[in-house]
Amino acid sequence: MRYGGSFILSSSRGQLVRLIPDSSGKIHQHALPQGQGMFSGIGRKVSSLLGILSPGHDAVISSVLWDKERSSFYMLTSSNLYKWEIDDSSERYILSWDINRILKEHITDAIWGSESNYEDIKGGVNIQYMDLQQNRDGLVILAAAWHPGDRPCLVYYTLITVEDKGYQMSDDVVVEVTQYNPSFQSEDEVLCCLVVPDYFSHAAYLYKEDEVFACSTGTGRISLPQEKIIFGIQGDSILGAGSCTSLPIFFTKKSGLITILSRENISVLPEDLEESLSSSVAGPRSESPAFDATSRLEIVAQEDKTKLLKAAFLQYCRKDVVNAQSMVVELFPSNADLDSDAELDRAVTQISMDLMDDYPASDPRWAESVPEEAVGFSNTSLILLHQLEDKTKAHSFFIEFLHQVGVFERLGSFPARGMPMATRLLLCEHAEKLAAAVVLKNHHSRLPELVNAAILIALNRRECDVPPSLTPADVFFREVSQIDSIFECLLEEEEQILKDMHMESVEWAQIVVNVNNIIKVDLNYLCLPLNRTCCKLPVSIVNPEPLHIEQESFQKESLNIFHGQVRNYCY
Repeated sequence: MRYGGSFILSSSRGQLVRLIPDSSGKIHQHALPQGQGMFSGIGRKVSSLLGILSPGHDAVISSVLWDKERSSFYMLTSSNLYKWEIDDSSERYILSWDINRILKEHITDAIWGSESNYEDIKGGVNIQYMDLQQNRDGLVILAAAWHPGDRPCLVYYTLITVEDKGYQMSDDVVVEVTQYNPSFQSEDEVLCCLVVPDYFSHAAYLYKEDEVFACSTGTGRISLPQEKIIFGIQGDSILGAGSCTSLPIFFTKKSGLITILSRENISVLPEDLEESLSSSVAGPRSESPAFDATSRLEIVAQEDKTKLLKAAFLQYCRKDVVNAQSMVVELFPSNADLDSDAELDRAVTQISMDLMDDYPASDPRWAESVPEEAVGFSNTSLILLHQLEDKTKAHSFFIEFLHQVGVFERLGSFPARGMPMATRLLLCEHAEKLAAAVVLKNHHSRLPELVNAAILIALNRRECDVPPSLTPADVFFREVSQIDSIFECLLEEEEQILKDMHMESVEWAQIVVNVNNIIKVDLNYLCLPLNRTCCKLPVSIVNPEPLHIEQESFQKESLNIFHGQVRNYCY
């Protein structure tokens, strides 16, 4: 392991020596401290109680890891994880973590915890700790577990993620039991290695001499496809592995250097929406998209970053998370300046708006009504309710995408209604409006006359034309960002009906009940704009007894009601 101009050498038994050349070419060497410091001199039994263990004579080194960002050096043995902090001329022994004591129960419970004879099983489980890697969630440990009494006896390969909190390891441990579980042959056959090529991704690759297993660490919001790639059938074998530009690189005996890319291109988006999104970001494509990602971004560096973020979102929806992650890192690097962060907020907000207000261009009724510049995001041929449901689904995938590629927590603010607003709240508002639009459409199907009248008032206020091939509802429900305008229009229609109708009639009370129900139900889904108090609500919103309401008795009320599920999801 190299640090600056020095090297750290390790023996198979865990002895570590640092070599430091001086200006004359002479090499100085010294052993790394092991268990020394304020607890040095304390007996091994006592120091183990304090969590400060020196590598025992029986400890076999499994893996070493150098964290350049934190200048930390880790060593994984068959029983412990050790950590040092390294600077130009000295090393500090930080901690020893007894992985066998702490992790064995987590691993055993994750694999056999549901078995009726679990108490009998866990005493006979064998575990090997084999490799150590790192991503943004923490240290990733590869372990294999098997129980000789199982019939058949399978080896379960697991990935354990734990966060390094400086002078101690986190108590939160994530265990991902992969689908890689070959039959147990011998302890020598169990040995396997791990590659985690991208610090920001959850992709992982397990490999032996003759095969590679692609999977995920289990710490992401979604699971990546799992697949085994066999090399032995072609007479090839793997000599070593590493990573480059966030891609796994394998050095093979026959084929030389190769990488593995996901061929999964079935999108989670509705088919027509997927096709339209593809056309909106279409451009020259390469046969090898992963290796020329940087050059592609350089070619279109002056283009709108919103379009490129859409392209990354499309890759994500096709389950090509690795390539999507690489594109986002190139577009919005984590060490970027404030201008780049502002571009990120602008791009995210624009895509969210595009999803809400998309033109359903493949609906033949809309064919002649879609502006040329608007052809793009969804292209669904489903009518109204299904169109709204597709938009809602796509928007939820977009939020997942932002979380998965690591930019959600970087979002700042964006101007909305003349003042800065947290971009996360803006995304939440968009999600709530989509949910409210679906509910309102259901009311529209049940009370078409009332809702249609309110829709006409809303469209007239916005001076929207209705093409001959479309209905007012088509035009209104297309622009989800304006869905909150329906409330004032419903109240205006209610006022007019109440003026024209005899107060003692059943219909007079029923119209109040209907309007109240629409507003109350929709408000459970909707976070209205900041100027929400300008809307007038009938007294019946407060007092649900419509028969006792005086005609034209209205008052202003705040509409600041938040839909908990959507808001929690967006955070």
